[in-house]
Amino acid sequence: MLLRQIEVNCKAAEEFYTTMKENLASVMDSSVYEDEEKVRLSTVRDEQLAKVEGLQQSLNDMRQKLRCIISVNDSFTTNKLTDQIGTSSGDKEEK
Repeated sequence: MLLRQIEVNCKAAEEFYTTMKENLASVMDSSVYEDEEKVRLSTVRDEQLAKVEGLQQSLNDMRQKLRCIISVNDSFTTNKLTDQIGTSSGDKEEK
């Protein structure tokens, strides 16, 4: 009777060991997969961040160029108006 109980306990221990081994392998596989996925996602995130930073720099460059264009345009308009006012004043003074 005692030998029978020992055999049952040994069989249960073997099943427990096998189950634990399978569960551990499953966890290790999923952990490795998750780590690989995290690395992949991190790489993708870094690439996207680099693209955003590049776009932001391009936008800043375009803003700077636009400011220069506006400044030149304002100067040109001011000079043109000054010339027109000067011409109009000159016409009045000559008359």
